[in-house]
Amino acid sequence: MDISLGDLDILVGRVSPVLLHGVVPVDRVCAVFPITPFLINGRSAAPPMLAVLGGGAVLDCTSHSEAGLAVVSLHVELAQRTLELPGRSPVPGPGMR
Repeated sequence: MDISLGDLDILVGRVSPVLLHGVVPVDRVCAVFPITPFLINGRSAAPPMLAVLGGGAVLDCTSHSEAGLAVVSLHVELAQRTLELPGRSPVPGPGMR
């Protein structure tokens, strides 16, 4: 299943075997969520692991058996806004209500 919302793309799939090779576009950030064990860039990946790759990074996913994965691709500006910390903590500190 592939959903594209402009600045956000979501790909969820289950394949057997899998060989996925690509380069993350320079204006994107990709998060790869392994649903079942497989290899990401030659390293073992399994839940609850998360691999995050920035623009220009090479992505290789391989498995000789059935593999499930989810890939979320964000425009870099959306990723930065998502990760920004609020100006002040929403958690009350000592003496705050």
